[in-house]
Amino acid sequence: MCKLLIGSYGTLGILCEMTFKLLPLPEKEATLGLSFAALEDADDFVRELRAVSSFLHPLKFSMVWLSRR
Repeated sequence: MCKLLIGSYGTLGILCEMTFKLLPLPEKEATLGLSFAALEDADDFVRELRAVSSFLHPLKFSMVWLSRR
């Protein structure tokens, strides 16, 4: 059975089928805090990490901007 989806700003959609790809829970979890001089440096790090690592899969990224006066 299809479901009607109504969202903000007048969005209207019909959901007829959804497919989810479920991943198993990781055996271990860790948190890593890093500091980068520029956003581009952080982007390069994440891209390289994902390219060379077969077992590290970042699930969440949080950015904190520090203003220096």
